[in-house]
Amino acid sequence: MAQGGESTNVGERSYEKIESKDLTRLGTLASKDRERFFSRNPDLSRLYRDRVLGVALCQGAALHFVDGQNGIKDFDVWTFSSITHRTSFLHADQS
Repeated sequence: MAQGGESTNVGERSYEKIESKDLTRLGTLASKDRERFFSRNPDLSRLYRDRVLGVALCQGAALHFVDGQNGIKDFDVWTFSSITHRTSFLHADQS
């Protein structure tokens, strides 16, 4: 560690450019993850499977996609669905 508690480990982040093919791959992974989630939760599947509005790259990786300078520690990919009044809102930590 450097003075002040800063890490000097350069390998903590990747600075490679995120390309459209990478976004396509992340979208595919998100789709597969949703299918696994819905197979484990058939009641929620009936409510949300056909309500997906979009899938987004978020947080630090999204900033890196935009500015090319932030670096990437991990990929946060969120799926957004239209609401239904038949159940309460489902948070990611509930999956």
